[in-house]
Amino acid sequence: MAKNKFLSMIGTFTWDFGNQFFIETSEGMFLWSNPSYGGDNTIRKTSKRCFDGRDKGVHYVGDYVGTEVILVE
Repeated sequence: MAKNKFLSMIGTFTWDFGNQFFIETSEGMFLWSNPSYGGDNTIRKTSKRCFDGRDKGVHYVGDYVGTEVILVE
């Protein structure tokens, strides 16, 4: 998936504590390693879901993660 397309999507964000954030989009689930919490700013597709994390709301992905993320295919 093109990075620009991904960043323009709407996602439901859930913080799984540590530096991991789950992003649920119309294209599937993704895991973001948030650099503000010591992560490496990568986003990877995942089949996992976060059931006991903290809800961080619904946002345009790019507005929440910024444009400098590394989308790993």
